[in-house]
Amino acid sequence: MNDTPPPSGPALRKSLGLLDGVAIAASSTAATTSIGIGLGVTAGVVGLHLPAIMLLAFLPILGIAGAYSRLNRVEPNAGNGYVWVGRSLTPWLGFLVGWVNIVATIAFLAYTTAVTGSAMIQLAGEAGVHRAAGLTLDPDSTAQTTAIGILVLVAVTLTAVTGVRTAARLQTGLLIFEYVVLLGFCAYGIVTGPHAFSLSWFDPFAIPSASALAQGLLLSVFCYWGFEAAFTVNEEIRDPRDASRAGLITLVTMLGLFLLGSIAFQRVLSEDELAGHGAQGLAYFGDRLASQPLAALPLVALMFSAVASLQAGVIPTARGMFAMSRDRTLGPVWGKVSARYGTPALGTLLIGALATAVAALALVIPRLADMIMATVNAVGIVVALSYALTALAAAVRFRSLLTEDWRQGIRAVVLPTLSAISLLALGGYLGWSFYTSTDHLEVSADNGWFLLLTPLAMIASGFLAAAWAKWVRRSPTSTPAEAPTPTHRSSSPPPADPARIRTMHADLLFTNGPVLTPEGRTATAVAVTGDRITVVGHAEVRDLAGPDTQVVDLAGRLLLPGFQDAHVHPVPAGLELTQCDLTRAKTAEDTIAAVRAYADAHPEREWITGGGWSMEAFEGAHPPRSCWTRSYRTARCICPTGTITARGSTAGLFNSRASHGTCPTRRTDASSGTRRANRPGRSRKGRCSWSDA
Repeated sequence: MNDTPPPSGPALRKSLGLLDGVAIAASSTAATTSIGIGLGVTAGVVGLHLPAIMLLAFLPILGIAGAYSRLNRVEPNAGNGYVWVGRSLTPWLGFLVGWVNIVATIAFLAYTTAVTGSAMIQLAGEAGVHRAAGLTLDPDSTAQTTAIGILVLVAVTLTAVTGVRTAARLQTGLLIFEYVVLLGFCAYGIVTGPHAFSLSWFDPFAIPSASALAQGLLLSVFCYWGFEAAFTVNEEIRDPRDASRAGLITLVTMLGLFLLGSIAFQRVLSEDELAGHGAQGLAYFGDRLASQPLAALPLVALMFSAVASLQAGVIPTARGMFAMSRDRTLGPVWGKVSARYGTPALGTLLIGALATAVAALALVIPRLADMIMATVNAVGIVVALSYALTALAAAVRFRSLLTEDWRQGIRAVVLPTLSAISLLALGGYLGWSFYTSTDHLEVSADNGWFLLLTPLAMIASGFLAAAWAKWVRRSPTSTPAEAPTPTHRSSSPPPADPARIRTMHADLLFTNGPVLTPEGRTATAVAVTGDRITVVGHAEVRDLAGPDTQVVDLAGRLLLPGFQDAHVHPVPAGLELTQCDLTRAKTAEDTIAAVRAYADAHPEREWITGGGWSMEAFEGAHPPRSCWTRSYRTARCICPTGTITARGSTAGLFNSRASHGTCPTRRTDASSGTRRANRPGRSRKGRCSWSDA
């Protein structure tokens, strides 16, 4: 896991906007596929309570999305969870998050190839084509569906290689068709469905058992999985903030579509029909609402959704492996960027090849439905783990907000923590229910040990891969505390040297950045010793803290290099020291008080001159007229300001009427014998204006 700024290397091409990010995230989430397949699978667990389970699953996912958005705001990185968890928790867990996301996505691609092939075979059957090349086409044949799906996977992988912008445009067109069909059929189903609408559909307490609730929630979490694809292209989006917006827009859109689809399915299909048709649920739904050829439209939408999700699965996985390669926790082959296309082209091709190999291995499961169930359950657990660790990383990084701003603390710390706990509890409970459901192991989607073994194998492989990177490949950034200093092509301060970490303490530490270095790379911590910046890095910098070190928690706020103007004009500087000095005034009230004090101390001076007022102390950068008016009314001088220059001599204020040689006069109050200044704006020679700048 990277905890030192990587050396300068190839950069991804910034070519995406907000809508492109939404298209990639929405395609990765694949609402049509989730509705067409996921709803039937979930209904087999929770019965006619799909709306309730979709709403319940949305709550922790919303907390996770908030964590992603806040972390992306302070440190946009194609590695997202891999980087954030590694820097906030531990490099081992960071590597695990990156690894399980890669493995889970490859598994997802493997089963989506079969889904795509199944949709195509079903569509061919609707068109009257039942045989090809001497074979009877069977949409339930894993071999046939996988073979056809692999051909599609190869095609979309090649499209992803040529540029993420091209891929986003393709996905946008597919999404428009999908959503028009999906919204039309679901709306028609809600209006005309034969089964009465019931509020019990939204009652989570009516779900048959706690085990069914846990499994249904994880299946629903899997349906939402993919919104974070917007964050994997945050280095290719022109404004990284659009990645956060795209992720949140996608998530809320998915909630609306899932609720609409679940209500429509339950209005049109019975519980037995929902659970019994599994992967072919959307085609059956279309047949119940329309006759051919209109009934085939949902099937076409499912096919388009599967194609888009294949491509959307390849894109973020290649970016995640690119980030890990750039940090040198994976081999250099994954970090090569095509000079022609500006994409990790070779890595993208390798991802497609790996998914193809896994899809071929999945043929050991004879039925497509078994394959889908096994993979979905496995991916649901590892996705829950990945989400939970990322949320905890956000809570740790922004924990200081709990004492600084309790509202922000709730959003940045409390909600992500609760979301993480709920997902970990769900995963643990479901794993336990799998373990206790049988007493033997067999390769079957009905076998609890097999369902539990699949996600455990994914997680274990992550630790094995991390150990291989650390001790066999000796990856220089696999553990930050032992990372040697990489070569930089700029004058930025180098990362921490381990020998220095063990022998010196810093006087001042800034942590939990980001910190923007002069070369444009982002670190998260800075150490200062004496009057020198000694280390710029990440978690390893904290080892420089000693008993007398002052630690400043940036809590996600940006730390920039300071470019200070150190030159001095001797004569003006010397004169300014003899005049009204406002350099110590921090606020507007401090400035007014300083002018008032100076006027009281020098009643003989008709003019007040000086400098050092701070633009930051005043709204709009310039003191308003009222500030000097208040100073004038309480000072015993004739004119509260002649010229007062700003710090750095970039601006000045002066009384415009004073330039004509006139100022307000003083008079004696007959009743008290005290001397007062006339009100501003009047003088013996006419009006006296007060300048705002």
